[in-house]
Amino acid sequence: MRKLILGVLDFFCFLIVIVSTLIGARVASYTLGEIGLVVGGLVGFIVSALFAGGILALTEIAKNTRRMLEWMEREANLRERS
Repeated sequence: MRKLILGVLDFFCFLIVIVSTLIGARVASYTLGEIGLVVGGLVGFIVSALFAGGILALTEIAKNTRRMLEWMEREANLRERS
């Protein structure tokens, strides 16, 4: 279940980047014209990429923590047997 939740979160992070880039470009194009299209798209992309990067970093930390815990449990079991 945990893998499913992290997978869905990863997918939504990428979706947020795409949607916010398009929204930023669309909104800025109304006020600034063609230049606003480019500027709004860049600003939307940068802000959403920073947000998504933070979320994806946290999900990777969660995955690595789980792997490290499993490794430590295996090592403890091996030491108990010997």
